Order: sequence, then structure tokens, then C-alpha cells
Amino acid sequence: DLFTNQKLSGRSDQINVLKLQGFRLHLPSASRIGLLPASSTSTCQEADVGDFAGAIGRVDETTSTEEAYDFSVPLPFDDSNTLLSYSICYCDAQNLASLSAPGGGDPEPSFIVRESIKATAANIQIPLANVHEDWRDFGCYDMCSRGCTGRNCFCSGYQPDLGDGDQALCLPATLCRDACEATETCRGFETHTANSRCILLTQTIRDCANSRAVTGSTCAQSGTEYTDDWNHWSYDTREACRADGSFSKKIGTLVMTSRPFVNHDWVLEPNQMTSIEVLGTDLDQMRDRIVVIDCKGTCGVSNPTQALSVPDTQVAQATTSECCGNEASTATVNPWSFFNLWVPVNDFSDAASEDTSDAPAASDGARYNVLEQSYCPGNMDITNVATVRDDQCYNKCTARECQDTEDESCNCEGHYYGYDTESSNALCLTEAQCKEACRQVEGCYGIDMHRSKPRCFLNTADCRPFVMNSIQGLTATGLSQDLNYDFHYKRDDIPGRRLDQRRLQLNVDNGWSWGDILRYRYLKFRSGGTFTACFCDGVHKMQTQEACSTAADYNVKIGTIHVSGVSCLVSEPRFQRGVCCPQFWGGLRCYTSRTTCPAIPAPTATPATPPAVVPPTTDTDQAAEIISTWCAFGPEEYRTVALECQQVAQGPP
Repeated sequence: DLFTNQKLSGRSDQINVLKLQGFRLHLPSASRIGLLPASSTSTCQEADVGDFAGAIGRVDETTSTEEAYDFSVPLPFDDSNTLLSYSICYCDAQNLASLSAPGGGDPEPSFIVRESIKATAANIQIPLANVHEDWRDFGCYDMCSRGCTGRNCFCSGYQPDLGDGDQALCLPATLCRDACEATETCRGFETHTANSRCILLTQTIRDCANSRAVTGSTCAQSGTEYTDDWNHWSYDTREACRADGSFSKKIGTLVMTSRPFVNHDWVLEPNQMTSIEVLGTDLDQMRDRIVVIDCKGTCGVSNPTQALSVPDTQVAQATTSECCGNEASTATVNPWSFFNLWVPVNDFSDAASEDTSDAPAASDGARYNVLEQSYCPGNMDITNVATVRDDQCYNKCTARECQDTEDESCNCEGHYYGYDTESSNALCLTEAQCKEACRQVEGCYGIDMHRSKPRCFLNTADCRPFVMNSIQGLTATGLSQDLNYDFHYKRDDIPGRRLDQRRLQLNVDNGWSWGDILRYRYLKFRSGGTFTACFCDGVHKMQTQEACSTAADYNVKIGTIHVSGVSCLVSEPRFQRGVCCPQFWGGLRCYTSRTTCPAIPAPTATPATPPAVVPPTTDTDQAAEIISTWCAFGPEEYRTVALECQQVAQGPP
């Protein structure tokens, strides 16, 4: 039977093959699964066939085994970038309660199996001469005695000692079922459990038990014997999994995503620093995270593997078991950090947070001027300032896990999980709240305020010379430029002035992450083995202002990691038919169904038009000096295309 409590993942814009694990599963099989949306008011036991809205799939007999059934289930495409959850409801075709009268159309009869039983009477076996002509050539003696090659040769069941008197077919169980359906007098069949040998029957044990013997035959002549080598299949005119209530067993849950691909295979070297590349669409390098678990683990349930070294030096002081809750931790490590540790390689830099300054300021005004898309290269150390310490993003949103209330917002959308640490000076405050904090903190002169998030930094009067230079157009010695921040400074005698300078992003792959690929670097496996990569949808978590901080958050399985070395690829049959692609930071992405590496669109960005240099005075000599200084020391991406700089380089006409 199939195991319960299974957790599967899929992608909404492709055909998903759902592999459900089990024990001693039977083939052929007419069993089915139905996907019931989590939003449904019905349970699997209560669901009617119509509740599945067509999301029903049957066993794929060509790829299924006695250890796992494969199901292909159609699902409507969803591009909302949200996670969709389904209950997997199972209909067991071997359960007699799932059988019902044919509902019209082309009926599909059922075959009910009895394990380890074989009929002993010879008079119920259909001779080869009476087998349908399409299948007669699969007689073991005729097909195999002279040798047979090709994909349709199933000679493992051939018994040479029986000679031409052998009336058995050499077919696997699924094809034996097809031969029985095509043969008019067939009421069932028997299949060998270890090889491709089958016998068609005019009468089955079940016929006798139900007093439905075929006319002219005697049930008493059909004795039975118990043997582990054979299974006995009986024909039933009723159809399986057609009636309401037949999908009553919940096998597990399915999570569907429209963002990461879910069929990755990576091949990595042990004991070497390597990487994992995750492909998809609309990926978010700031929020999306992965975790690696052992191969027998389950995404959304299991803790991180202990075989993976931790790159962060602070976290590395603790063992994996300490971080994952298996024993009491003696290190100063938050348990969530192991789940939110690997940040994709990216070109993001929250430059406003990178420097600190302890110098006091003289101004304590309450009104501010603004220099847009700018920040001061140096912010106050607020980690020990009592009046604002509780509003530090890390302290508020990670250490305390602040919860929004009707009266107060945590503003945790301004917290960069995995980027901000205990030493960060970032405050999760709105502009008005940050200015009030600046008023309360002695020496605060201005704030670096994020343009779209409740995130800011306090700055001292050390920033005043930079402000003066920026206002005068001396950008090389003014405030630093950043599209994401505005610098608000306390008003004194300095007039405000807009600056509109932007960074240029090139359409080249420099090893960063972007919407089509996330690159996770600095992974090192201590030993070989097989592992599973699980994905946390940070965009989905953002809706509740939460971090990817628990095992339950990583509920999307996106692939399998093979840590064995490239040399072992030769011994892996499925990789011999595909292709492996080198990753930018080491390791391989492998594909079993492709012969070429997939094309990944390069990061695209439209270069911003560099701003014109506007001198702050009409004095010609001073304006020329300012332009010359800007062209010599200003940002290179603007200097190389600015008309004023080209004129300076050419000299006066």
C-alpha cells in the first residue's frame, strides 16, 4: 500500500509527475489520486469526484514500480507567485469499496489481485491457440527458443525444459492484463513475481467463490496452492475510482509553486567549497532561501543535514545538532540562523550600513532638508543606545520576533533577514519615527532613509561636509549615491538640492543572482552521499512579515544533491544520457532529459541616462572647475557617457 503523510512539490506551469512511495505495490493498477485544494471545505473522506475539478491522475504503469507509483496530474497554470497547497486523496483500485457499475462510454473493467496464490487445475488455462492473435506470438517457446533481441523480448520467464508444450506467455504483468482483455474467453490471469511469465485463465478462484463459474466448467476442478512466486488476478466488470467517496484516503500534501523549478540535480565534490544554482522565474535574491537535508528527510519537516559545513564563523562554533534543536545549545546561536543562513550571491549592498561614527553633532533642529538617492558614508553605532535599541531591525524582528498589533506596527518589512546581524545599525522605523529617534539621540544630525521600506540609519555631524559638497556639485567628495536611500539632514543655513544619480547595471553575468537564477555559495560537504534541497518561498513569507526560520517554511523540494565527485557520474546510468553544466561558483547542474545546457537569460537592465552637470553658480570659471572635478572623480558609468565630460576631455574648441 502507499505510505501516508507524504509531502510533494510541483511547478504550476509544467506537467508534474508525482512519485508516491509505498510497499509491495501492484502492477497493473487502475488506482488514482485526486488533488483537493487546501481551500476546500471537504476532506478526502467527504469529497465527491467533482470536488477535484479534473485534477485526477492514474498510475503511470510504464514508470511505476512495486516501491513507488507515478501519477501525472493536470493542474491549471497559476502565475500569482503564491504557494498553492493540495491534499492528495487516494483511491485504491484493489479496494472493493472503490468499485462501481460502469458509468457509460467506454467501460474500463478491473482486475483484483490475490497475492501468493496459484490455481492448480490445468483445464482453466487458455491454450496459445485460443489467445488473441495480437498476443499469440508472445508465447514463451515460440518467441524465446530460437533467441530473441529487442525491447519487446521478455524471455526471463522462458522455461526451456517445457519445450513446445509450454502454453505460457512471456509478458510482464501489465501486458498480460492487456492480452487478457483482448482474449474473449479470458476471465483472469496469473503472473510470476520474479520474471515475465504469465498464464491466461478461463476461470478464476474468485469466480468460484462468488458462484460465477463460466458455463461448462467446474469450480471444484480449480484447486489452489500458496506460493510466493505467483499472483492471481480476477476479472471484474465494475470500474474503479468512478464513484463519489472512493478517494477517501489522504496520502499527503502537495505544494505547487510558479517560481523555482523543482527537478534540479546537482553533482558536487565532497570536502571542497562548492555551490548550488537554483533556476526559476521571478526569484527573489533578498528573500528566497534554501536548506539542505538528508536524502531520507522530508522538506517542510526535517532539520538541516549535519554533513554540510557552515560558512558563517559565528554559527560554526555550534554543531548542527545544537542549532537544530536535538540538544540544548551552549553557543550564542539563534536556531533560525541555520535555516536563514545561505543568502544568494548578489550585488546588493546596503551601503548606508557599512560604516559607523561616534562624533557628536551640534544641530538639534526639528525640520529637515532632503538630498535624494544619497546616503552619508558613516552612521551612528546604536547597538548600545537605550532609546533606540529596541527598534534595531535585528533585535526587533529576529531576536524578539515582533508581532504587529492594531495599535503598533513592527515595520519588519524593513529588516533584511540574513543580512542584518546583531551589530547592524539598521532601525525598522518609518520616516517620522526615525526623525523622532534622531531628535531623542544626542549628536544625531541626519538619517539615511530607505525610499520604499521602513528602514533607516542615524548619522552624526560628520556628514555635514559631505552635504555641503553635494549641494555645491562636488560629487566626488559629497554624499555617496544609492537609488534606495534619501539623506534627511537637520535644517540650518544649507539650502536643499535634488541629486538624481543612478548606478548602471550591465547586461553581463558576473556570478550574481537575479530573477532567473539564485546562486548559493560556500557550501562544503564533509562526506559523500545523496541529499535533498528544500526551498523557502520568501515572497510568500513576506506576506506575513516572517523570515524563513523553521523547517516548516522550507516545504518545496527543488532537487537532489549527489555528493560523489564527477568520476562517479560514469556509473550513474541516468546521467550518462543527459548533460551536466558547470556552475559559476563550482559544481555541476545535471539534466537527464536534455542534451544541451539550458539557456539562462542574462540579467537585463535599462541604463539610466546620466544626469547633466548643473553648476551651482553662473560664474563660468567656477562652473568649469566643478565640471572638470566631477569628470575626473565622479562615477565611471556616468563619466564615460556624459556630454560635459566628453567636452572636457576634448578641450576648448
